[in-house]
Amino acid sequence: MTRDTKNEEKRQADERKEDARQAREQAALALLKGIGGLDAPLESGEEAAVQPKRKSQKGRWLVGATVVAAAAAVLLFARGGSEPQFELARSTDGVRAEAVETPLEGTASAESIGVFLTEEEIFAQELVPFAGEVVRVQNLRLTVGGSVMYRAVIDVKVTQSLSGGPDAGETVSLLLPNPLMEGVWVEDSDVTSALAPGRQAVFLATRYGEESRYEAGGESLCLMDLAQFGLMDGVRYTFAETAEGLRFAQEVYTGLDAGSTIDEAWAYVCAGLEEARG
Repeated sequence: MTRDTKNEEKRQADERKEDARQAREQAALALLKGIGGLDAPLESGEEAAVQPKRKSQKGRWLVGATVVAAAAAVLLFARGGSEPQFELARSTDGVRAEAVETPLEGTASAESIGVFLTEEEIFAQELVPFAGEVVRVQNLRLTVGGSVMYRAVIDVKVTQSLSGGPDAGETVSLLLPNPLMEGVWVEDSDVTSALAPGRQAVFLATRYGEESRYEAGGESLCLMDLAQFGLMDGVRYTFAETAEGLRFAQEVYTGLDAGSTIDEAWAYVCAGLEEARG
């Protein structure tokens, strides 16, 4: 084999590697541009900046047969991954879920709320409301189809719920649309970002099933492998206790006073659900 032939083979191998890298990045960018809310139209000419602490662009989650805006995907482009730390029995083989303490560098964030909903429209959705105390937080790095996302799973000890929800005293797991760690900013997680062990909150959750999935790059993550419940976004589906008072989407729940307590927020949610469900 001549030197020229070897050089040509090396050049072709390098080109294939570069093509594969660009394909991974394009897939992630396409995911970022996927949605701006419930059936929101795409905007042309968008590009995702890759840098820490930036606001998010867009991702696609499948819950049942409906595509929903599930909360500010924090994405980075990465290769490979270590052995998974979760039993992902319902997910495809290429999916990885690892517990992490800090994010990798080079995250890009993405908007997820693109459609305004009134409180009546939210209460009319198929939700599982419950109140409780956050007792545990686990941050995750999820690798699906070559893209990497950061999330957190929290354990909540339920104090109040409605019929069909978890029992009072039961501890349930809930997947957040954002991580709870320093160094990562996710737009549209202003409420869920305030959650921490020992804090009380009211959740308007979605119960996960076999069909609740995140799909990218030919891989499929079953969200039920991570948690029992999830949230449509990190603002409108949570009322969180903080040191400064109750944090919630005041522009949506206009009838709830900003100085309300968690118990008052629960009573407000129950009344709204009762009216919506007739």
